[in-house]
Amino acid sequence: MTEVRMWKTLGLALIGGAVVAVLIAAVKFGLRPENTIMLGLDMGAAFIGMAGAAARIAGRVMEATPGNTAATSKALRVAGLVIGLVGAAIAATAVARAGLGAPTVNQLWLGMAGSSLTLVGIMGFLAHRVLERSAAGQTKVAAAS
Repeated sequence: MTEVRMWKTLGLALIGGAVVAVLIAAVKFGLRPENTIMLGLDMGAAFIGMAGAAARIAGRVMEATPGNTAATSKALRVAGLVIGLVGAAIAATAVARAGLGAPTVNQLWLGMAGSSLTLVGIMGFLAHRVLERSAAGQTKVAAAS
């Protein structure tokens, strides 16, 4: 197994594990956490999912070859922006619902979900920038020789 395939597989496995953890709790207790224990479970799943997203993005960046850097970069840019903006909108909704008072467990959960998605979007967009700068560097080296 190549390193690229390993990172992409690990990323999918971690994301899948996080989704399964959230789904099991959602089916058994409902989607929103009703107590701090369920919130903690959801937070753990969010961090596992973010680790999976980071591994998957790293695999995509490693997989990019000089011939397909632009396509991979564009896909990461679009996904990063869309996921990041959706996450920011969810987090803003949680802040608006909480107002000036103390947030409820459900509002904390909503804010955490939005923040996690925003972080994944930022990671995707940063991967796009790394690929873009890498492609620019390869073009300069090719032009100089």
